[in-house]
Parts: sequence; structure tokens; C-alpha cells
Amino acid sequence: MVHTKTPAQDNWQQNWHRITTRSGLVKLWRTLLLIISLLILIFIIFYSLRTTQALPEVPAQSNTHMVKPIFRGLSLGGQIYSVHADEAVQNKTNTHIINFINPRLTINPKNGATSNTIKADFGFYNRNTQSLILKQSVDIQTKDGYHCLTGQAIINVKEKYVEGASPIQCQGEAGIIRANAYEVLDNYQKFIFKDNVTGQLNAEKIDTALTP
Repeated sequence: MVHTKTPAQDNWQQNWHRITTRSGLVKLWRTLLLIISLLILIFIIFYSLRTTQALPEVPAQSNTHMVKPIFRGLSLGGQIYSVHADEAVQNKTNTHIINFINPRLTINPKNGATSNTIKADFGFYNRNTQSLILKQSVDIQTKDGYHCLTGQAIINVKEKYVEGASPIQCQGEAGIIRANAYEVLDNYQKFIFKDNVTGQLNAEKIDTALTP
């Protein structure tokens, strides 16, 4: 016996096929949208975490930079001294420490005589101890005309003395003197050379100085 489909049955099957096909597409689109939403959420979370970690740390306190600064003070006995520099940096954590680039210390005698000057490539000043530490290419020029070169100078501007543990060479009218360490005492008037002292002295100048 042969069964044949009626037009009504054929239409019903076609409609059912369309409904099931459309339902499948809807489910597929919903799944795709869900996956895309999850990917977007993951990207946002990852980007937020990465941005937060990449933020630079902002220091609570920053240093103070100065150009061509001049610092002046008085030592014991009222002697005026001044420190000039090309640049200076004051640390906000240790405000009593000031770092210098190309510092120059000038010591002015009270009687108006020629000043003593000391300069270097680098240095720092401690306000608490009133001491100036100079390093690299330290150049000392005395009021008596002596020119000294050394690698370090520790200057107590309050007590008016200098000391250094680096080799030094001084040249003046009396000749050349070399040593491994030195001190400058008595209001910057007396040079004391220490450790392996050598020199080339000018006999004529020494004889003139010793003549009554």
C-alpha cells in the first residue's frame, strides 16, 4: 500500500524545518555573543591590571635643584666664607646635606687681605657640622701664592681647618712639595705635609726668608 503526503502534511514539515533551523541559528548566535562578551571582559580585566602595574611610582618628596647658588656664612671669629657652585641639589630627606657641582669655597680674611680659594669638580656641604667635603681635581690657592692640587679636601669652615688623605702637590715661590696627606691649620695659615714628603726647594727663596 502506497502512502502519499497530503499538501497539508508537506506544508507542516516545511514549517517545522524552518522553525528548527531558525531556533538553531538563534542558539548559535547566543553562544557566539556569550563567547565574545567573555573575551571582552577578560581583555578589560587584563588591560586594567597591566595599566595599574605600569603606573610609575611618584615620590612623596622630590629634591630641590638650584642653579648658580651662593651660600654664605661666618666662621669662629667672624670670618666670612662663601660657597659658589654651578649647580646644587638639596635632598628633601636629608635637608642638611647639599650636593654641589663645581663648588668654589672663598675664605675672606677680616683684614681685607687676599682671599684663600678652594675649588673642585664635586662636593657636598653639611649644614649641621658646617663642613664642606670636596672631591676630584681639588684646587687650593692660598693668599701667599701657593697653588696645590689634590684629590680630596675636608674643610671645617666653622673651626677653620682643612685636612685630606689624598696625595697633594703644592707649588710656590719656595719650590714644589709633594706628600700623601696634609692639613691646613691656624686659620688656614699653616700647611702640614704628612706621609712620604718630598720636594724641590728654591734655595734662593729660602735664604731670603731666613735672612734677618
